[in-house]
Amino acid sequence: MTRFIITSAADANYGELAAQLIASIRAMPAGERIPIGLIDVGLEPQQRDWFRQSGVEVIEAGWDYDFSAYAVAPKRHLQALTTRPHLPRYFPGYEVYLYIDADAWLQDWAAIELYVSAAVERGFAITPEVDRSYRMIYGNMSENDLKLTTYRQYFDEESTRRLAALPQLNGGVFAARASAPHWKTWHDLMVHIYAALGRYQALDPQTLFYAEQACLNAAVWHMQEPTAFLPAWCNWLCHRALPRCSHDGSILFEPNPPYRRLGIVHMTGGSKNNRLELRDAENRCHMRWLRYLGTEGAAPRPVVLPMRLANEPRRP
Repeated sequence: MTRFIITSAADANYGELAAQLIASIRAMPAGERIPIGLIDVGLEPQQRDWFRQSGVEVIEAGWDYDFSAYAVAPKRHLQALTTRPHLPRYFPGYEVYLYIDADAWLQDWAAIELYVSAAVERGFAITPEVDRSYRMIYGNMSENDLKLTTYRQYFDEESTRRLAALPQLNGGVFAARASAPHWKTWHDLMVHIYAALGRYQALDPQTLFYAEQACLNAAVWHMQEPTAFLPAWCNWLCHRALPRCSHDGSILFEPNPPYRRLGIVHMTGGSKNNRLELRDAENRCHMRWLRYLGTEGAAPRPVVLPMRLANEPRRP
């Protein structure tokens, strides 16, 4: 059996979401004893204690890149991104590392099995931001323009155009063997890009925020490392298309036939902060949060942390 760990990262504002992610994993019979690691990028002491008492290995993040030349030091929550290429160092001893953003949660264990088995086979497994239900694939030129604008901040024009023509790979959920070459390729690109960005005196924080995912995409597409590309139900991006729901509103599915149950629900964009209108098979409306509701149907079962957190997170 492959020895793997599920990891995430959170600061104080994302602590409650991370707790819900962990609760969704532990609610699965196969997830009751799976090792879980959490990178602390600004948790409150009470939150750290709560996670550790819940059987989670909590490791404080370090600065894995040199930002000393920057006019304004990056905020600590950036470490949730900069630590990702270094998961084998933060949590040594595993064959495969599965990372899930704190604003995502698990609904179907099949997604975990597929990420891990695909990583064992190919070295690295990730889900492209492409699905027949995603609105952006239907002639939305602004999406391509956005990719061009984003990649131009980091790469030359030829590389930018090549990357923009390819599907965006979402770094919020991925799995990789400890021995995969992707880790070093990804890290080396980030060293180069962060050093280049450090020469700008007035740097847009969003430019710094997207650098890590841009480097991940470049590492996978340009370096031609073997990679497994998984279906969208393994990392459903809710801002791309709202899910369909069951008759009682408790289970989330793809919005188009065959209506497969979603594996990992990723509350991207503003989808984590509002009650949304979902439709069931009979086109009836259900108003619900997309957050994890527990295992008792549609009735919310909140995960209570030692202190009340703000609903509005600091990170985009």
